[in-house]
Amino acid sequence: MKRESFNNRSIEMGLEKLQTGHYYSDVHSEVLYKELFTEDGIPVPYLSLFTKGPEQTEYIYNGIISDIYEFVGNEVVNNAVRESIMQLGTPILKENTILNDKFSRMYNEIIIQHETNIPSGGDVFPLIVVENSYDGTRARSISFGICIIANKEIVSSFSFRTKLGTFTQVHKQNANTNVSGIIGNYVNVISDNILNIIQTNFQNKLTEESFFACLDMIEDSVGKRKRQDISSMLSSLNKEGSFTTWDIFLALTQFSTTQKNINSKILLEDVAERVLILPVEIQETLDKINASKS
Repeated sequence: MKRESFNNRSIEMGLEKLQTGHYYSDVHSEVLYKELFTEDGIPVPYLSLFTKGPEQTEYIYNGIISDIYEFVGNEVVNNAVRESIMQLGTPILKENTILNDKFSRMYNEIIIQHETNIPSGGDVFPLIVVENSYDGTRARSISFGICIIANKEIVSSFSFRTKLGTFTQVHKQNANTNVSGIIGNYVNVISDNILNIIQTNFQNKLTEESFFACLDMIEDSVGKRKRQDISSMLSSLNKEGSFTTWDIFLALTQFSTTQKNINSKILLEDVAERVLILPVEIQETLDKINASKS
């Protein structure tokens, strides 16, 4: 079945039709899609994309997208997840939103107020990451992770995209109930088992060979300079060369939390996820939850 043109679907997708193009705005940015034509006025099945931040006066050209692209606004995706969390009766503690430099991609961390205290570490909260893009480079999705807060400051935040899975297309109608159930299951699994996860990794001491293999993995993924920065961060722990997988994981996630570049943050989180060990019983539970998403 052939999909209708972007022009015919734009209002249904939440865009406003202006003389200048198809328009949407929220607290994060403004977006404008303009239809393309040949010099002699024949329509082309692509649209040009323009975006700007709340404090900008001029739009930034962001390339072209296909006429069959399905738009959804950043706050539409965020609100769908917020409503799902509200259905659980669990309040949101805070949110942390990162946008790329062209305002065409969003990475929003929603921290749920359901903490577990870690001795000498802080409070661990379930974390939901909402992603969306206006240029078609990233599917709208949610993934799950953890956030560590100490002295009211975020020490570390992290999303498990592979081990805890990712739920896509959260903007679709009638999806909220399904999303709410999945979020509730993940919150329970993380809250009930976070101490077991930390203890497992804290007790797993790395050999010299495996420690340098981790550093090589970091360099291969994010470059030599970030490897050196993370190595220096580990050295500041004064452990005399004896490290655990939890040390590596914590250093990676603390470093990724400071990143304002979405791609760098995600690459660091991918390495951290590969380092972390999930106990078998937790992984089996998560596999069952992931199976229920399909």
